[in-house]
Amino acid sequence: MAKKINVGNFLMRIEAIIATIWIFTTYTRTVMYFYVSVVVFSNIFNIKDYRPFTTAIGMNMFFSLIVFPMVPSSGEFNKNIWLFYAATYGLVMPLLLIITAKFKNKTINKHHGSQQ
Repeated sequence: MAKKINVGNFLMRIEAIIATIWIFTTYTRTVMYFYVSVVVFSNIFNIKDYRPFTTAIGMNMFFSLIVFPMVPSSGEFNKNIWLFYAATYGLVMPLLLIITAKFKNKTINKHHGSQQ
């Protein structure tokens, strides 16, 4: 579309300008998402300084570019693997933690009840 734009026969071929604007906005959006992610993680773990998380989240972003170099590979992952991955970390792991906590609380309550 940018190749077809012609304004008064003097402003033509503005695809370079559009590409520059697109790269700048993508960079700005990525930086903002990165900063927000780092600050949110530091708030979740009650750490006042957000800088310890920058390396870890930055490496995560870098490796995500290796795992998903293009949008179709991300779609394939979402279609074939995401359900099992999300079920493991979103359902199985929390259930195991809940069961472990209940079991631990029962043993602690039995132990405290026998001492009194």
